Amino acid sequence: MALFLLMLGLVMLQLSRRTSEEVYQLALGISGLVLLIWGFIIAHSLVQVAIEILLLVLYRFYVARLAKKSRALAMANIDY
Repeated sequence: MALFLLMLGLVMLQLSRRTSEEVYQLALGISGLVLLIWGFIIAHSLVQVAIEILLLVLYRFYVARLAKKSRALAMANIDY
């Protein structure tokens, strides 16, 4: 049940990003967020820990990519 809610929440959030109507976008986004929170709360603790580790790893790669871009930008500004 919890995994179903998590997946449904992700699908609804993805649909909200693709919808052009603002009202539907807001409704899908809020509903998706509620389902994600609800699914995470009732999920087993191993699933919660796995999701948290996955989010930390993704965050680390995202920050590393941003740091690499900012270093390249800083080096481009020094070349003047």
